Amino acid sequence: MINFNRKFIRAGAIGLAAAMMCSSAAYADELPGAAGVAAYGTLPEGAGESAAEQDDLAGTAGIAGWSFAEEETQAAYAADEMLEAAHEANGGDDAELPTDEELQEEEHASVLALEKRLRRYDSLYKNVVFPDLEDTSSYINIRSKASADSELVGKLYAKSAARVTETVDGEDGPWFKITSGSVTGYVKAYFFITGSTAEEMAKTNGNLVAQINTESLRLRKDASVESEQVALLSEDDRYPVVGEEGAFIKLQVDDDLSGYVLDDYVTLKVSYKYAISIEEEQAAIRRQREREEEAERARRRQEQEEDRGGNNGGGNGGGNNGGNNGGGNNGGGNGGSSSKPGSDAKPTSGSRTAICDYAESFVGAIPYVWGGTSLSSGVDCSGFVQQIFKRFGVSLPRTSGEQAGCGKSVSSSKMRPGDILYYGGHVAIYIGDGQIVHASNPETGIKISKWNYRTPVTIRNVLGD
Repeated sequence: MINFNRKFIRAGAIGLAAAMMCSSAAYADELPGAAGVAAYGTLPEGAGESAAEQDDLAGTAGIAGWSFAEEETQAAYAADEMLEAAHEANGGDDAELPTDEELQEEEHASVLALEKRLRRYDSLYKNVVFPDLEDTSSYINIRSKASADSELVGKLYAKSAARVTETVDGEDGPWFKITSGSVTGYVKAYFFITGSTAEEMAKTNGNLVAQINTESLRLRKDASVESEQVALLSEDDRYPVVGEEGAFIKLQVDDDLSGYVLDDYVTLKVSYKYAISIEEEQAAIRRQREREEEAERARRRQEQEEDRGGNNGGGNGGGNNGGNNGGGNNGGGNGGSSSKPGSDAKPTSGSRTAICDYAESFVGAIPYVWGGTSLSSGVDCSGFVQQIFKRFGVSLPRTSGEQAGCGKSVSSSKMRPGDILYYGGHVAIYIGDGQIVHASNPETGIKISKWNYRTPVTIRNVLGD
Protein backbone atom coordinates (compact mmCIF):
# COMPACT_ATOMS: atom_id res chain seq x y z
CA MET A 1 0.00 0.00 0.00
CA ILE A 2 2.86 2.41 0.76
CA ASN A 3 4.37 1.98 -2.67
CA PHE A 4 1.02 2.67 -4.36
CA ASN A 5 0.49 5.90 -2.45
CA ARG A 6 4.06 7.04 -3.00
CA LYS A 7 3.65 6.74 -6.75
CA PHE A 8 0.29 8.46 -6.58
CA ILE A 9 1.65 11.43 -4.62
CA ARG A 10 4.89 11.64 -6.60
CA ALA A 11 3.03 11.79 -9.91
CA GLY A 12 0.73 14.50 -8.61
CA ALA A 13 3.53 16.62 -7.14
CA ILE A 14 5.66 16.38 -10.26
CA GLY A 15 2.69 17.17 -12.52
CA LEU A 16 1.74 20.22 -10.45
CA ALA A 17 5.30 21.54 -10.27
CA ALA A 18 5.76 20.97 -13.99
CA ALA A 19 2.60 22.95 -14.78
CA MET A 20 3.82 25.85 -12.64
CA MET A 21 7.28 25.71 -14.15
CA CYS A 22 6.02 25.78 -17.74
CA SER A 23 4.01 28.93 -16.92
CA SER A 24 7.18 30.87 -16.16
CA ALA A 25 7.77 33.37 -18.93
CA ALA A 26 11.49 33.33 -18.33
CA TYR A 27 11.80 29.68 -19.29
CA ALA A 28 8.76 29.01 -21.46
CA ASP A 29 10.89 28.65 -24.60
CA GLU A 30 13.80 26.82 -23.01
CA LEU A 31 12.26 23.75 -21.47
CA PRO A 32 10.36 21.39 -23.77
CA GLY A 33 7.10 20.45 -22.06
CA ALA A 34 4.91 17.38 -22.15
CA ALA A 35 3.47 18.43 -25.48
CA GLY A 36 6.89 18.09 -27.14
CA VAL A 37 10.03 19.97 -27.94
CA ALA A 38 9.53 22.95 -30.20
CA ALA A 39 11.28 22.88 -33.57
CA TYR A 40 14.37 25.04 -33.63
CA GLY A 41 14.36 26.24 -37.22
CA THR A 42 15.59 24.50 -40.34
CA LEU A 43 18.69 22.35 -40.36
CA PRO A 44 21.90 24.33 -40.67
CA GLU A 45 24.30 23.10 -43.29
CA GLY A 46 27.39 21.31 -42.04
CA ALA A 47 28.00 19.62 -38.77
CA GLY A 48 30.37 19.88 -35.86
CA GLU A 49 30.63 19.93 -32.12
CA SER A 50 27.80 21.70 -30.35
CA ALA A 51 28.16 24.24 -27.59
CA ALA A 52 27.08 21.54 -25.17
CA GLU A 53 30.32 19.68 -25.90
CA GLN A 54 32.65 22.52 -25.00
CA ASP A 55 34.76 22.33 -21.85
CA ASP A 56 33.84 25.76 -20.57
CA LEU A 57 30.10 25.29 -20.88
CA ALA A 58 28.29 26.95 -17.99
CA GLY A 59 26.05 24.27 -16.61
CA THR A 60 26.68 24.41 -12.86
CA ALA A 61 25.37 27.88 -12.13
CA GLY A 62 21.97 28.30 -10.45
CA ILE A 63 18.91 29.43 -12.37
CA ALA A 64 18.57 33.19 -12.13
CA GLY A 65 15.23 34.61 -11.15
CA TRP A 66 13.68 31.26 -10.24
CA SER A 67 12.45 30.40 -6.77
CA PHE A 68 10.88 27.12 -5.77
CA ALA A 69 9.62 28.26 -2.35
CA GLU A 70 6.08 28.99 -3.46
CA GLU A 71 5.98 25.93 -5.69
CA GLU A 72 7.09 23.68 -2.81
CA THR A 73 4.27 25.06 -0.63
CA GLN A 74 1.62 24.58 -3.31
CA ALA A 75 2.95 21.12 -4.13
CA ALA A 76 2.65 20.22 -0.44
CA TYR A 77 -0.99 21.36 -0.34
CA ALA A 78 -1.75 19.32 -3.45
CA ALA A 79 0.00 16.32 -1.95
CA ASP A 80 -2.09 16.59 1.24
CA GLU A 81 -5.30 16.61 -0.78
CA MET A 82 -4.19 13.61 -2.84
CA LEU A 83 -3.06 11.85 0.31
CA GLU A 84 -6.50 12.26 1.84
CA ALA A 85 -8.18 10.96 -1.32
CA ALA A 86 -5.82 7.97 -1.43
CA HIS A 87 -6.46 7.33 2.27
CA GLU A 88 -10.22 7.11 1.74
CA ALA A 89 -9.91 5.07 -1.46
CA ASN A 90 -7.72 2.46 0.21
CA GLY A 91 -9.52 1.62 3.41
CA GLY A 92 -9.82 4.79 5.46
CA ASP A 93 -8.31 4.55 8.93
CA ASP A 94 -7.03 1.03 8.26
CA ALA A 95 -4.94 2.07 5.24
CA GLU A 96 -1.15 2.15 5.56
CA LEU A 97 0.07 5.53 4.28
CA PRO A 98 3.41 7.33 3.91
CA THR A 99 4.78 9.30 6.83
CA ASP A 100 5.29 13.06 6.76
CA GLU A 101 9.03 12.57 6.36
CA GLU A 102 8.50 10.28 3.37
CA LEU A 103 6.16 12.81 1.77
CA GLN A 104 8.66 15.61 2.27
CA GLU A 105 11.38 13.50 0.66
CA GLU A 106 9.15 12.82 -2.34
CA GLU A 107 8.26 16.50 -2.73
CA HIS A 108 11.87 17.61 -2.39
CA ALA A 109 13.05 15.00 -4.91
CA SER A 110 10.47 16.14 -7.48
CA VAL A 111 11.56 19.78 -7.18
CA LEU A 112 15.23 18.84 -7.51
CA ALA A 113 14.45 16.76 -10.60
CA LEU A 114 12.68 19.70 -12.21
CA GLU A 115 15.52 22.05 -11.34
CA LYS A 116 18.06 19.64 -12.83
CA ARG A 117 16.06 19.33 -16.05
CA LEU A 118 15.71 23.10 -16.34
CA ARG A 119 19.46 23.57 -15.93
CA ARG A 120 20.15 20.85 -18.46
CA TYR A 121 18.18 22.51 -21.24
CA ASP A 122 19.20 26.02 -20.30
CA SER A 123 22.89 25.15 -20.42
CA LEU A 124 22.69 23.91 -24.00
CA TYR A 125 22.37 27.48 -25.30
CA LYS A 126 25.06 29.16 -23.21
CA ASN A 127 28.39 30.64 -24.42
CA VAL A 128 27.47 30.81 -28.10
CA VAL A 129 28.03 33.90 -30.28
CA PHE A 130 26.98 34.77 -33.82
CA PRO A 131 28.38 37.10 -36.50
CA ASP A 132 26.44 40.36 -36.80
CA LEU A 133 25.39 39.71 -40.40
CA GLU A 134 21.99 39.68 -42.10
CA ASP A 135 22.70 38.31 -45.58
CA THR A 136 23.10 34.51 -45.36
CA SER A 137 25.63 34.58 -48.21
CA SER A 138 27.92 37.00 -46.36
CA TYR A 139 30.70 35.96 -43.99
CA ILE A 140 33.54 37.22 -41.83
CA ASN A 141 37.11 36.00 -42.17
CA ILE A 142 38.77 33.97 -39.43
CA ARG A 143 42.51 34.72 -39.10
CA SER A 144 45.41 32.76 -37.64
CA LYS A 145 46.34 35.76 -35.45
CA ALA A 146 44.62 38.90 -34.12
CA SER A 147 45.63 40.85 -37.19
CA ALA A 148 44.03 41.50 -40.58
CA ASP A 149 47.38 40.71 -42.22
CA SER A 150 47.59 37.19 -40.80
CA GLU A 151 46.73 33.99 -42.64
CA LEU A 152 43.09 33.31 -43.53
CA VAL A 153 42.07 29.99 -41.92
CA GLY A 154 38.30 29.95 -42.36
CA LYS A 155 35.02 31.72 -43.00
CA LEU A 156 32.12 32.23 -40.59
CA TYR A 157 28.85 32.78 -42.47
CA ALA A 158 25.75 34.56 -41.19
CA LYS A 159 23.76 32.60 -38.58
CA SER A 160 26.73 30.31 -37.94
CA ALA A 161 27.67 29.70 -34.33
CA ALA A 162 31.03 30.04 -32.58
CA ARG A 163 32.39 29.72 -29.06
CA VAL A 164 34.66 32.40 -27.62
CA THR A 165 37.63 30.90 -25.81
CA GLU A 166 39.64 34.07 -25.23
CA THR A 167 39.54 37.84 -25.67
CA VAL A 168 42.83 39.47 -26.69
CA ASP A 169 44.10 42.93 -27.54
CA GLY A 170 44.75 42.91 -31.26
CA GLU A 171 44.86 45.19 -34.22
CA ASP A 172 42.34 48.05 -33.86
CA GLY A 173 40.96 46.85 -30.54
CA PRO A 174 39.77 43.61 -28.92
CA TRP A 175 39.64 40.35 -30.86
CA PHE A 176 37.91 37.08 -30.00
CA LYS A 177 39.67 33.77 -30.27
CA ILE A 178 36.89 31.47 -31.43
CA THR A 179 36.23 27.82 -32.15
CA SER A 180 33.57 26.90 -34.70
CA GLY A 181 33.36 23.40 -36.14
CA SER A 182 36.89 22.42 -37.13
CA VAL A 183 38.13 26.02 -37.25
CA THR A 184 40.01 27.87 -34.52
CA GLY A 185 41.20 31.43 -35.08
CA TYR A 186 40.71 35.14 -34.43
CA VAL A 187 38.01 37.64 -35.40
CA LYS A 188 37.48 41.26 -34.34
CA ALA A 189 35.10 41.33 -31.38
CA TYR A 190 32.81 44.01 -32.79
CA PHE A 191 31.72 41.65 -35.58
CA PHE A 192 29.76 39.53 -33.08
CA ILE A 193 26.38 39.41 -31.39
CA THR A 194 26.84 38.32 -27.77
CA GLY A 195 24.99 38.03 -24.46
CA SER A 196 21.25 37.41 -24.13
CA THR A 197 20.62 38.31 -27.78
CA ALA A 198 23.05 35.60 -28.88
CA GLU A 199 21.38 33.13 -26.53
CA GLU A 200 18.01 33.82 -28.15
CA MET A 201 19.61 33.37 -31.57
CA ALA A 202 21.02 30.06 -30.39
CA LYS A 203 17.51 28.81 -29.69
CA THR A 204 16.30 30.00 -33.08
CA ASN A 205 19.21 28.78 -35.20
CA GLY A 206 20.17 25.66 -33.27
CA ASN A 207 18.59 22.24 -33.63
CA LEU A 208 18.13 20.10 -30.53
CA VAL A 209 19.48 16.64 -31.29
CA ALA A 210 20.11 13.44 -29.38
CA GLN A 211 23.28 11.41 -29.85
CA ILE A 212 23.06 7.72 -29.00
CA ASN A 213 25.59 6.91 -26.24
CA THR A 214 25.21 3.12 -26.09
CA GLU A 215 26.19 0.40 -28.57
CA SER A 216 22.62 -0.13 -29.74
CA LEU A 217 19.35 1.37 -28.62
CA ARG A 218 15.77 0.28 -29.26
CA LEU A 219 13.49 2.85 -30.86
CA ARG A 220 9.98 2.19 -29.57
CA LYS A 221 6.64 3.14 -31.05
CA ASP A 222 5.37 4.63 -27.77
CA ALA A 223 6.94 6.00 -24.60
CA SER A 224 7.09 2.68 -22.77
CA VAL A 225 9.63 -0.10 -22.36
CA GLU A 226 6.83 -2.50 -23.23
CA SER A 227 6.04 -0.75 -26.51
CA GLU A 228 6.82 -2.26 -29.92
CA GLN A 229 10.38 -1.88 -31.22
CA VAL A 230 10.37 -0.14 -34.62
CA ALA A 231 14.12 0.28 -35.22
CA LEU A 232 17.52 -0.35 -33.68
CA LEU A 233 19.75 2.73 -33.45
CA SER A 234 23.55 2.62 -33.40
CA GLU A 235 26.04 4.34 -31.12
CA ASP A 236 27.00 7.92 -32.04
CA ASP A 237 24.08 8.32 -34.47
CA ARG A 238 22.35 11.70 -34.16
CA TYR A 239 18.65 12.42 -34.57
CA PRO A 240 16.45 15.51 -34.19
CA VAL A 241 14.48 15.70 -30.95
CA VAL A 242 10.81 16.32 -31.72
CA GLY A 243 9.16 15.54 -28.40
CA GLU A 244 9.45 14.37 -24.82
CA GLU A 245 7.30 12.21 -22.58
CA GLY A 246 8.36 11.30 -19.06
CA ALA A 247 11.67 9.44 -19.15
CA PHE A 248 11.52 9.16 -22.95
CA ILE A 249 12.74 11.40 -25.77
CA LYS A 250 10.97 11.33 -29.13
CA LEU A 251 13.32 11.22 -32.15
CA GLN A 252 12.77 11.75 -35.87
CA VAL A 253 14.86 8.93 -37.39
CA ASP A 254 13.81 9.09 -41.03
CA ASP A 255 11.42 11.23 -42.97
CA ASP A 256 8.66 8.72 -42.19
CA LEU A 257 9.85 7.19 -38.91
CA SER A 258 9.79 8.62 -35.40
CA GLY A 259 9.77 6.92 -32.02
CA TYR A 260 10.87 7.01 -28.41
CA VAL A 261 14.11 6.14 -26.63
CA LEU A 262 15.01 6.26 -22.97
CA ASP A 263 16.52 9.59 -21.99
CA ASP A 264 19.35 7.90 -20.06
CA TYR A 265 20.89 6.51 -23.25
CA VAL A 266 21.23 9.71 -25.26
CA THR A 267 23.30 12.87 -24.96
CA LEU A 268 21.41 16.04 -25.81
CA LYS A 269 23.25 18.57 -27.96
CA VAL A 270 22.45 21.56 -30.09
CA SER A 271 23.53 21.43 -33.71
CA TYR A 272 24.36 24.68 -35.49
CA LYS A 273 25.76 25.83 -38.77
CA TYR A 274 29.51 26.28 -38.25
CA ALA A 275 32.50 27.92 -39.86
CA ILE A 276 34.14 26.28 -42.83
CA SER A 277 37.90 26.03 -43.07
CA ILE A 278 39.74 27.00 -46.24
CA GLU A 279 40.71 23.35 -46.72
CA GLU A 280 37.10 22.21 -46.33
CA GLU A 281 35.93 24.84 -48.78
CA GLN A 282 38.47 23.74 -51.39
CA ALA A 283 37.59 20.06 -50.86
CA ALA A 284 33.89 20.84 -51.34
CA ILE A 285 34.65 22.64 -54.58
CA ARG A 286 36.68 19.66 -55.80
CA ARG A 287 33.90 17.20 -54.93
CA GLN A 288 31.33 19.30 -56.74
CA ARG A 289 33.56 19.51 -59.81
CA GLU A 290 34.15 15.74 -59.77
CA ARG A 291 30.44 15.05 -59.51
CA GLU A 292 29.72 17.35 -62.43
CA GLU A 293 32.43 15.68 -64.51
CA GLU A 294 31.08 12.21 -63.68
CA ALA A 295 27.58 13.32 -64.60
CA GLU A 296 28.84 14.61 -67.94
CA ARG A 297 30.69 11.35 -68.64
CA ALA A 298 27.55 9.41 -67.78
CA ARG A 299 25.51 11.57 -70.15
CA ARG A 300 27.94 10.98 -73.02
CA ARG A 301 28.03 7.22 -72.43
CA GLN A 302 24.24 7.26 -72.34
CA GLU A 303 24.08 8.92 -75.75
CA GLN A 304 26.62 6.52 -77.24
CA GLU A 305 24.80 3.43 -75.98
CA GLU A 306 21.45 4.76 -77.13
CA ASP A 307 22.93 5.25 -80.60
CA ARG A 308 24.38 1.72 -80.64
CA GLY A 309 21.16 0.23 -79.27
CA GLY A 310 19.01 2.02 -81.84
CA ASN A 311 21.20 1.01 -84.75
CA ASN A 312 21.38 -2.64 -83.68
CA GLY A 313 17.68 -2.78 -83.04
CA GLY A 314 16.88 -1.24 -86.39
CA GLY A 315 18.96 -3.82 -88.26
CA ASN A 316 17.43 -6.73 -86.39
CA GLY A 317 13.95 -5.41 -86.85
CA GLY A 318 14.44 -4.93 -90.55
CA GLY A 319 15.73 -8.48 -91.00
CA ASN A 320 12.99 -10.11 -88.98
CA ASN A 321 10.23 -8.25 -90.73
CA GLY A 322 11.44 -8.55 -94.32
CA GLY A 323 13.22 -5.20 -94.25
CA ASN A 324 10.02 -3.15 -94.21
CA ASN A 325 10.08 0.26 -92.56
CA GLY A 326 7.62 -0.73 -89.86
CA GLY A 327 9.79 -3.64 -88.80
CA GLY A 328 12.84 -1.44 -88.72
CA ASN A 329 11.13 1.14 -86.57
CA ASN A 330 9.77 -1.44 -84.19
CA GLY A 331 13.12 -3.13 -83.90
CA GLY A 332 14.84 0.17 -83.29
CA GLY A 333 12.44 0.95 -80.46
CA ASN A 334 13.03 -2.36 -78.75
CA GLY A 335 16.77 -2.14 -79.17
CA GLY A 336 17.03 1.23 -77.42
CA SER A 337 17.15 1.86 -73.68
CA SER A 338 13.92 1.31 -71.81
CA SER A 339 12.03 4.27 -70.42
CA LYS A 340 9.61 2.18 -68.37
CA PRO A 341 10.28 3.18 -64.76
CA GLY A 342 12.49 0.60 -63.17
CA SER A 343 10.72 -2.56 -64.31
CA ASP A 344 12.66 -3.16 -67.54
CA ALA A 345 15.24 -0.42 -67.13
CA LYS A 346 18.90 -1.31 -67.48
CA PRO A 347 21.84 0.92 -66.67
CA THR A 348 23.02 2.31 -69.95
CA SER A 349 26.21 3.65 -68.43
CA GLY A 350 28.49 2.56 -65.64
CA SER A 351 27.93 -0.42 -63.38
CA ARG A 352 26.42 -1.22 -60.01
CA THR A 353 29.71 -0.22 -58.41
CA ALA A 354 29.72 3.11 -60.27
CA ILE A 355 26.18 3.83 -59.11
CA CYS A 356 27.12 3.14 -55.49
CA ASP A 357 30.33 5.17 -55.70
CA TYR A 358 28.41 8.09 -57.15
CA ALA A 359 25.76 7.89 -54.43
CA GLU A 360 28.39 7.71 -51.67
CA SER A 361 30.08 10.85 -52.98
CA PHE A 362 27.15 12.86 -51.60
CA VAL A 363 27.49 11.64 -48.01
CA GLY A 364 27.67 14.71 -45.78
CA ALA A 365 27.86 16.94 -48.86
CA ILE A 366 24.27 18.10 -49.43
CA PRO A 367 21.38 18.77 -47.02
CA TYR A 368 18.16 16.87 -46.56
CA VAL A 369 15.32 18.93 -48.02
CA TRP A 370 11.73 17.73 -47.89
CA GLY A 371 10.49 17.35 -51.47
CA GLY A 372 13.96 18.16 -52.82
CA THR A 373 15.33 16.67 -56.04
CA SER A 374 18.55 18.62 -56.45
CA LEU A 375 21.92 16.93 -55.98
CA SER A 376 23.42 20.34 -55.33
CA SER A 377 20.93 22.14 -53.06
CA GLY A 378 19.16 19.25 -51.35
CA VAL A 379 17.04 16.09 -51.65
CA ASP A 380 14.70 13.89 -49.66
CA CYS A 381 15.00 10.10 -49.64
CA SER A 382 13.15 9.34 -52.87
CA GLY A 383 14.51 12.42 -54.61
CA PHE A 384 18.03 11.21 -53.83
CA VAL A 385 17.38 7.70 -55.21
CA GLN A 386 15.64 9.06 -58.30
CA GLN A 387 18.42 11.50 -59.18
CA ILE A 388 21.24 9.01 -58.59
CA PHE A 389 19.74 6.45 -60.97
CA LYS A 390 18.77 9.16 -63.46
CA ARG A 391 22.47 9.92 -63.95
CA PHE A 392 22.90 6.34 -65.16
CA GLY A 393 19.99 6.26 -67.56
CA VAL A 394 17.46 4.62 -65.24
CA SER A 395 14.13 6.39 -64.91
CA LEU A 396 12.39 6.02 -61.54
CA PRO A 397 9.19 7.63 -60.24
CA ARG A 398 9.29 10.50 -57.78
CA THR A 399 7.93 9.01 -54.54
CA SER A 400 9.25 6.17 -52.40
CA GLY A 401 5.93 4.30 -52.64
CA GLU A 402 6.07 4.35 -56.43
CA GLN A 403 9.72 3.32 -56.44
CA ALA A 404 8.78 0.33 -54.27
CA GLY A 405 6.78 -1.04 -57.20
CA CYS A 406 9.60 -0.81 -59.74
CA GLY A 407 11.77 -3.65 -60.96
CA LYS A 408 11.51 -7.08 -59.38
CA SER A 409 11.55 -8.21 -55.77
CA VAL A 410 14.67 -9.93 -54.42
CA SER A 411 15.42 -11.50 -51.05
CA SER A 412 17.92 -9.99 -48.64
CA SER A 413 20.22 -12.96 -49.26
CA LYS A 414 20.36 -12.14 -52.97
CA MET A 415 20.41 -8.36 -52.95
CA ARG A 416 23.35 -6.68 -54.64
CA PRO A 417 24.88 -3.21 -54.60
CA GLY A 418 22.62 -0.96 -56.62
CA ASP A 419 19.35 -2.52 -55.42
CA ILE A 420 16.96 -0.27 -53.56
CA LEU A 421 15.35 -0.98 -50.19
CA TYR A 422 11.89 0.31 -49.33
CA TYR A 423 11.05 0.61 -45.64
CA GLY A 424 7.50 1.86 -45.96
CA GLY A 425 7.70 5.59 -46.63
CA HIS A 426 11.48 5.60 -46.82
CA VAL A 427 13.86 4.34 -49.50
CA ALA A 428 17.62 3.75 -49.72
CA ILE A 429 20.32 2.31 -52.02
CA TYR A 430 22.19 -0.82 -51.01
CA ILE A 431 25.96 -0.34 -51.41
CA GLY A 432 27.22 -3.72 -50.17
CA ASP A 433 28.85 -4.93 -46.96
CA GLY A 434 25.50 -4.75 -45.18
CA GLN A 435 25.16 -0.99 -45.70
CA ILE A 436 22.86 1.48 -47.39
CA VAL A 437 23.25 5.11 -48.40
CA HIS A 438 20.20 7.32 -48.01
CA ALA A 439 18.86 10.79 -47.36
CA SER A 440 17.99 10.14 -43.73
CA ASN A 441 16.75 13.25 -41.91
CA PRO A 442 17.39 17.00 -41.63
CA GLU A 443 20.10 16.52 -39.00
CA THR A 444 22.33 14.00 -40.79
CA GLY A 445 21.43 14.54 -44.45
CA ILE A 446 22.97 11.90 -46.74
CA LYS A 447 24.41 9.14 -44.58
CA ILE A 448 25.42 5.49 -44.51
CA SER A 449 23.55 3.07 -42.24
CA LYS A 450 23.16 -0.64 -41.65
CA TRP A 451 20.63 -2.05 -44.10
CA ASN A 452 18.63 -3.75 -41.35
CA TYR A 453 18.47 -0.90 -38.82
CA ARG A 454 14.77 -1.31 -39.55
CA THR A 455 13.02 -4.08 -41.46
CA PRO A 456 12.54 -3.32 -45.16
CA VAL A 457 9.12 -3.92 -46.69
CA THR A 458 10.63 -4.89 -50.02
CA ILE A 459 14.01 -5.01 -51.80
CA ARG A 460 13.94 -4.17 -55.51
CA ASN A 461 16.27 -4.82 -58.43
CA VAL A 462 15.52 -1.87 -60.68
CA LEU A 463 18.46 -2.42 -63.03
CA GLY A 464 16.99 -5.38 -64.87
CA ASP A 465 20.14 -7.52 -64.80
